[in-house]
Amino acid sequence: MPVHLNLMGPTRLLEKITHNAATKRLLEYWQELPRAEGHICPTRDNFRMMDISEFAAQVFLLQRLTSDNICMVQSGVSVNNILGADLTGHNLLELLPQPQFLLERTYFQALHKNPCAGSVTLLSPRDAGKSYIYRSIHLPLLGTDGAISFWVGTSAILEGKGACEELTKSDQSRRKVGNLHLLEREFFDIGAGIPNLEIPALTIG
Repeated sequence: MPVHLNLMGPTRLLEKITHNAATKRLLEYWQELPRAEGHICPTRDNFRMMDISEFAAQVFLLQRLTSDNICMVQSGVSVNNILGADLTGHNLLELLPQPQFLLERTYFQALHKNPCAGSVTLLSPRDAGKSYIYRSIHLPLLGTDGAISFWVGTSAILEGKGACEELTKSDQSRRKVGNLHLLEREFFDIGAGIPNLEIPALTIG
């Protein structure tokens, strides 16, 4: 069952959500960005990848174009290695089988409607019985309309080494991710509470 945490204050958030140096630096930078009066999230316009260039390989930027389209705007080399391909310009939801598509759409819809951070931890099996566990975090950024329509985050392998699971490349226009198991999904309070939402875990493949 997914765990929903209500973490009060930036120090506690930093302690819980940080799992490597890149994530720690990104979160510190995100917290330092200016906020408009009445908003608890920084804007996309104030976020500059060059400001954290030393960790850019592990950072990605997503944009919500519609509820069914979460586009990878920018993706570092290490993120590409974990995913098995450079997905810049692709709709991440479209890459998933239908059951997982619906769950991930619900997750991002919750992040869009509620000013909070989120994370997903996934198990991805590889050949010969090996596997790796990786975690992605999502920190909200406001678009020009004042709505949460961007997320900046990191993806990092927590356990397991070696080559990452390859994405199916037979149809480059619609790649599919296979053999994933959701271990944990979390929402983090950044000052406005967290969604009252339970999204079940699902094994794919």
